[in-house]
Amino acid sequence: MDDPTSSEHPTVRPEPAPPVLARAQFPAVTQQGNGLAIAGMVLGITCVIFSWWGIFTLVQVVLAITFSAIGRGHAKRGAPHGGLATAGLVLGLIGAVIYFLIGIFSLGAGFFI
Repeated sequence: MDDPTSSEHPTVRPEPAPPVLARAQFPAVTQQGNGLAIAGMVLGITCVIFSWWGIFTLVQVVLAITFSAIGRGHAKRGAPHGGLATAGLVLGLIGAVIYFLIGIFSLGAGFFI
């Protein structure tokens, strides 16, 4: 009667575990930055602060306006920091006005110092 194959003692087998479905590994979606908008903003601030530096200010003004305009274009296509690009563009234009006013009032000496 102690025979394990007898029908009186059924063998209990554990049920197999359900198959584990593997999850697909996709890289996390990250939003692209807008470095040109930030650079335009920084250059816009510095060209207003250092508007009396002569030709160096002219370079800053040109770069601030250029970077900010490109950054605004990127922001219109969904990139972040559109406000920073606009602020950089405005500050670049203000820096240009201050630069030319200093140049006019210094009789041209302010343009190329």
